[in-house]
Amino acid sequence: MSITILNYHDQAFVDQINAEAAARAEAERAAAEAAKAQAASSDFSSVLTNATDAYSGSTTCSGDLSAIFDEAANTYGVSSTLLKSIARAESNFNTSAVSSAGAVGIMQLMPATAASLGVTDSYDAYQNIMGGANLISQLLAKYNGDTSLALAAYNAGSANVDKYGGIPPFSETQNYVQKVLSYMGSDTNTVASASTAETSEDVATTVSNFIAANNISQDTVEKLLTLLEVLNA
Repeated sequence: MSITILNYHDQAFVDQINAEAAARAEAERAAAEAAKAQAASSDFSSVLTNATDAYSGSTTCSGDLSAIFDEAANTYGVSSTLLKSIARAESNFNTSAVSSAGAVGIMQLMPATAASLGVTDSYDAYQNIMGGANLISQLLAKYNGDTSLALAAYNAGSANVDKYGGIPPFSETQNYVQKVLSYMGSDTNTVASASTAETSEDVATTVSNFIAANNISQDTVEKLLTLLEVLNA
């Protein structure tokens, strides 16, 4: 049996390599943990934002708005539940909502679309809801009453639905259709309170976890304070 003995310089070289490998591993581990923490913090921030919206009542449909939805439904022969579900998915019943693409109001009408529907003020709840009801009624007629296709066209445009022969392969549109359909499956007048209760539990659990992990960014802290202000209002 032969024994190989490293001289002093060889052993020092091996030790250096091992030290560098360990340092790299530690750096990679730290980077992975940082990325995980950032993603988690972002999710937490999103939970707080949703909770703030829920508690501030932005997801509820007031009696005045409900009356407009009922009138629009009767006027254009569409379901009031469908109209409310679209409004909730589009703007959470926010009459002042403006998307990054320029869509305006409760039903998120694009300026050109609003004009074609005779809507002169998209911030006016009555005009906006009537316009949205008119539009979805036309789309339902175009797609022979197929609600999914009509919703896809409302979100992505009829040209895309026609181009792909169905719901376009856009994640935004596919998620939108499923969201509205899920809202239709619940009572739009009570769903807000149910989602609020669920959000409350989610926030309580998530806050506890993040405080324990000492992993709350300044942005998240500010959103948490906003939520607490809303709760105490």
